[in-house]
Amino acid sequence: MIDVLLWTTEIMTVAMVALTCWSVWHTLRMRGKTGKTINRIPVKKLSYCVFGTLLAILALTCALSSDAPVKINGEVFTDKLWIRLSGMFVYTIIILMVTASIAVILGKIKYDHKKKTRA
Repeated sequence: MIDVLLWTTEIMTVAMVALTCWSVWHTLRMRGKTGKTINRIPVKKLSYCVFGTLLAILALTCALSSDAPVKINGEVFTDKLWIRLSGMFVYTIIILMVTASIAVILGKIKYDHKKKTRA
């Protein structure tokens, strides 16, 4: 039963990576070579900055994650790659959630400030 779950997980992971690669390729092909600006917002530059920042955060958290053996339910896991990758994803999620929370708070403060200055 565990083998079926592992194979299913691996197949789904490969499928999601393939879908992500196709999606990025399709988006870049449809966008074209021009620096598209929508409502005075440089969409192309913004999307590249977000993607680059995400890759930098992933690389940084992977480098800083521990690869020490973990004991779970009495069993010791020693596969350094998977321990490091799981730490990378946990820390990346925490960083992104904190960043999103700060962005929401700052957006709310800016919105309330604009609202007060108009009144």
